[in-house]
Amino acid sequence: MNYMNVLSDFEIRLNALCPVDVHDEEINRLSADVKKRDQMISELQEELAVLEKQMEAKKSQRPQPQKTCERCHKGRDSKDCRRS
Repeated sequence: MNYMNVLSDFEIRLNALCPVDVHDEEINRLSADVKKRDQMISELQEELAVLEKQMEAKKSQRPQPQKTCERCHKGRDSKDCRRS
């Protein structure tokens, strides 16, 4: 029984490496393409996560804009407004 399992496993691996017909060859090629694209997607997701963290860090370091005077609308800081 063990010999048959080893033989079956060997046959499966051999057919995966050296396909018997065009259909198996096409399946192997497409499978390799899918693996490459999955790897690329994973790498791009990791890069995106890093860039998003950097963006958040820059946003938190950016100073908050000063409030302008609502009465005179001259763009002055509300502390410096003469009309207050």
